[in-house]
Amino acid sequence: MTECRWCGNKFQPCKNSQKYCDECRSDPEVERAMERKRKQLEREKKANKRNDRQKKEKRCLYCNKKLDPSSNRQVWCEKCRINGYRDTRALYMRKWRAKHRAAGYHPRVTD
Repeated sequence: MTECRWCGNKFQPCKNSQKYCDECRSDPEVERAMERKRKQLEREKKANKRNDRQKKEKRCLYCNKKLDPSSNRQVWCEKCRINGYRDTRALYMRKWRAKHRAAGYHPRVTD
């Protein structure tokens, strides 16, 4: 005999996992509580599956060594970060200058 978690009455469970007596199991409030618990368990299972996925191995774009990123946006290792940033910035500026030269843009020179 176990005690119902909802009303406190003693009852003979059909299964070891049964927590509520037959009267309380048909109660809409208890059904909603059981449904919430079921959904919570499903969410936890999904979260565990997401965490179990293997992360894709990242490599530094500059030296091609294995990279253990501290964020999902990191693309360079610590040693290559300055060089990588400098090269990326230089490439951006080359494109920017070419675009503005083609458009005939001339900055005003003030004395």
